[in-house]
Amino acid sequence: KMLYDNAMLAAVYARSFAQTGDAFDARIARRTLEFVLREMTHPGGAFFSAQDAEVNHREGQNYLWTADQLVATLGPDDGAFASRVLGVDRGPNFRDPHHPGDPPPPANVLFLTDRTDGLAQELGVPEPELLARLDAINARLLVARSTRDQPGLDDKVLTAWNGLMIEALADAGASLGEPRYLEAGERAAAFILAHLVAPDGSLRRSWRAGEARGAAFLEDHAMLARGLIALHRARLVLGRPPADHLEAASGIVGLARAQFTDPARPGVWFDTREGQPDLFVRTSATYDGAIPSGASVMLHALIDLYELTGERRWLDEALASLGALSRAIADSPIGSVNATRALLRLLRIDAPGVAAVSGARARPEVVRVEDSPVTVFAPGERLTVTMDADAPLPVELRIAPGFHIAASDPGIEGLAGLSVRVEGGKGVEVRAAFPPGTPYEGEALPEEERGRLLVYTGSVRVELLLRRTPEPWSGRPIVVITFQPCDESACFQPISVELDVALDPG
Repeated sequence: KMLYDNAMLAAVYARSFAQTGDAFDARIARRTLEFVLREMTHPGGAFFSAQDAEVNHREGQNYLWTADQLVATLGPDDGAFASRVLGVDRGPNFRDPHHPGDPPPPANVLFLTDRTDGLAQELGVPEPELLARLDAINARLLVARSTRDQPGLDDKVLTAWNGLMIEALADAGASLGEPRYLEAGERAAAFILAHLVAPDGSLRRSWRAGEARGAAFLEDHAMLARGLIALHRARLVLGRPPADHLEAASGIVGLARAQFTDPARPGVWFDTREGQPDLFVRTSATYDGAIPSGASVMLHALIDLYELTGERRWLDEALASLGALSRAIADSPIGSVNATRALLRLLRIDAPGVAAVSGARARPEVVRVEDSPVTVFAPGERLTVTMDADAPLPVELRIAPGFHIAASDPGIEGLAGLSVRVEGGKGVEVRAAFPPGTPYEGEALPEEERGRLLVYTGSVRVELLLRRTPEPWSGRPIVVITFQPCDESACFQPISVELDVALDPG
């Protein structure tokens, strides 16, 4: 039960909900955050580092259940229901890895055997009814489990891991429309800034029992900065006035620049301070392990600051950092996936010098519609939309051989031309520069329409331009592109695709 695992999982599911609207993802994000707020939160608002996996020298003991224990706790009906939906009726699923010679206990780690909508369909009950019953069962199991011996708590407060959780809470607050998650993130940030900043203004690594210890590393600065930036974004999304989070993040990046860079090696971020006496080598990690590398997180923070302030200095620093990470990205884009994600973000920025430094085309994320002969490509990640300038979003449609789609102005009635719109929220508008269509001479057309119908074939690139409107930002705006594919003999129904790009107000 590591804090960083819970933080990154909650953030992924919250962002997935923001892009897909899948309520199951929102539920996972909420339940993960509720666990952290209940089990791993200091009274002052910061977050503890970990919960021990072992109880009485046996891993998982607090969390294991047998079918008989479920019945004893829940009664026969709910016990049987829990065994079915939580996997106990499938047989034991856990063995203590630290005691491989012991026979496996006749017990289970509980898990949902399917998505809740799938379980509801399988059991023949409405999903809200299943969720209500499942929540009531979980609450009773938690009460029973609280009477068992409890796992130990690592009650250190680590700056870096708190930064990850602050970011997750801010993202969830914005994506799920839950101000209390934003407020929990703000309490944690206030604790870190109050208790882990030394009198000389430097950042400390950890805090426990009233004492801050150890000089912070690069990852502490980078992850805290991103958490503060996420709080700033979330306040904008939720319609709250900006606080001082962006200014604090900028200051922390400045501290990091002074301690973890070397003018002789532009763009390189070192993990430790120069001259740190307990280290023989000053490393500059680029590989993402259990948590992202400090350098890649700092690169994202620099991009964030440029997007939110428009100040060229942040972009210049980001480009220099990308240059230092480019070999790692080229050698192992998956091993350096967080830096690869930053590259994709930078490729969307329309500013002098970006293309020259990046030196490569992004491989865009794919949004597929089942059975469609058209694949829509759009850059992933996020896009900040302001009132001051158009935010460009390039989209490419690849049309399978033998098919075409109606052009934006098909030239004849009865077909849905290629179009784009914003759904799910207010405060943003989209315009598109559609290319001209090609006359279609298909034999299936009535003779009077041949040559009048305009279509697209092969690959079509459309430049979308998004801008804030005077109307207040609300909801979860998404960009939707609609097209009608046809072959030589017939046309499909129009298909709408939600672009996998989260929009943020700037």
